[in-house]
Amino acid sequence: MTASSKALEVYDLKLTVVTPFFVGDGIELDKRSYLYNRSRKSVSMIDLERLFKLIVDSRLTDAYEAFMLGGGKDLYEFLRQNRVYEQELNELILYSVDAENAIVEDKYGKPKPQNIHTFIRDAYGNPYVPGSSVKGALRTIILQKLILDDKNRPDMDTSDKHFSTDFDKALSSRYINTLKLHKEQTNPLNSIMRGIRISDSKPLSNSDLTLSKKIDIHTDGSDKDIPVVRETLKPQSELQFKLTLDRGLLQSRITPDYIIDAVNRYADYYYDTYIMKFKKAYDEADIDYNDCLIFGGGSGFFTKSLLYPYFGEKRALKITSELMKRNYKNGKHYLDQKEGISPRTLKYTKFRQKLLPLGVCKIEIK
Repeated sequence: MTASSKALEVYDLKLTVVTPFFVGDGIELDKRSYLYNRSRKSVSMIDLERLFKLIVDSRLTDAYEAFMLGGGKDLYEFLRQNRVYEQELNELILYSVDAENAIVEDKYGKPKPQNIHTFIRDAYGNPYVPGSSVKGALRTIILQKLILDDKNRPDMDTSDKHFSTDFDKALSSRYINTLKLHKEQTNPLNSIMRGIRISDSKPLSNSDLTLSKKIDIHTDGSDKDIPVVRETLKPQSELQFKLTLDRGLLQSRITPDYIIDAVNRYADYYYDTYIMKFKKAYDEADIDYNDCLIFGGGSGFFTKSLLYPYFGEKRALKITSELMKRNYKNGKHYLDQKEGISPRTLKYTKFRQKLLPLGVCKIEIK
């Protein structure tokens, strides 16, 4: 704890990235917007204003228009074929990231079309993680702890088409909105989460980034590449936040020890209930989930849903498979109950030739 008062306690919260971690900015780049260097297995993000100036100065406007309307070449190939050489290319580059495990090449060594989802950045262009993302993850793990401790959970009508929305509201009312500061229990003023504040992380650098392709792992341990690539934080990257606990709102309920206990119960449940339903892939890395949050973009259904802890495995399997059948009609979710888990995929990626789940981060609070 770095500072305290009677009402506020301020702590250092550190997340160490264990597996590639993603928070997106909503931007998606296609292959005509970045440079893929085959020999270096790297992708370079470019300054588009400099690119357009180069196109005009090199009298390549017509060729560039045809390139943009066509679908064959990538930007690097187009520029090299039009005699734009390495020195000029280097002047376009903002930064480069390793793409060895992300960009798929055809038999001729050409990259297959892959869009890249970019990492969120601050006003100065630096990668960072919003405190709201971490707070959302803490809300999930605190809710799960409260649910598992509640032995008298009321039943719910899961057949209603609005069940998903009603379920989240019901959880908030029963477990989160308990402050009694407003006569309507559903009012946000009653949320205990108001007593938890998390700053945005300190800025990171482009050297902390890599590219990660999406890989689905099936229950038999087989994997399937999905044509989605994300800028992610590399394992061993460190994220620094400030955590403020408002004792005026929380009283003695939520402390750093309480949070760490909730994190570990969440991680244990995640491993025992979900991971253990899947056969280990041959090149899958061993992960120590102790003191770990699992969250962020692309981390998958199981990291966000509370259906299993609330209803128990058997009933949650049936509820989830029905929801999946309703929302994803082509996903063969009628097979989920036979497989014993729904959905039937885990969301993984590759880093240094090892399969890893997305979004595992070790938490420390001091």
